Order: sequence, then structure tokens, then C-alpha cells
Amino acid sequence: MEEKNTPNLTYFFRFFKPYQAMVILTFVFLIGARLASTYDPVLLKNLIDGVTTNQPFNLLIGTIVAYFGLKLASNLLEFLRDYYYSPVMMGVSRDIELAVF
Repeated sequence: MEEKNTPNLTYFFRFFKPYQAMVILTFVFLIGARLASTYDPVLLKNLIDGVTTNQPFNLLIGTIVAYFGLKLASNLLEFLRDYYYSPVMMGVSRDIELAVF
């Protein structure tokens, strides 16, 4: 019987081991950014409904501030995700190249 020489996921994940904390931090930022961008349409709907039903101006200002705060949080979390994951990508690809060649 011929033995297969195919790498499995454990072989691949061992390259991520030195960057484990950064990968976990990246997932936290990813989940936060996705949650913030998921809630954006709800606030936009509330804003549009508030304008069409003549809600008080203070409530509209609060909704606008919350909407743009969520946009800012989403963009900031996406930036942090990329900032912390870029060294992981470069390091893992470098380690894989060194292991292969």
C-alpha cells in the first residue's frame, strides 16, 4: 500500500503557533467589526423612521451620533484587525517558505 504524503491541518496550524495571541486578538476585532456593521442598518432605519414620523430633534441627533459612532467603531476595528494580522500573515508565509525550500 502506498503512503500518502499530504500535509494535514495540524501541519499547517503549527506555523500559527508563535502568533496565537495575535490571531485571537484578530478574531476579537473581526467579530466586533462585524457586529458593529450588522447593527448599522438598524440605526439607519430608526433614523429614517424618525424623520418621517416627526420625532423630536434630540432623538434624531442621538440616533445620528450613534450611527456615525458605530461606523467609526466598525472602521477602527477593521483597521486594528488588519494591523495585528499583517505581521501574522507575513511571518506565517515566511515560515512556510523556509520549511518548504
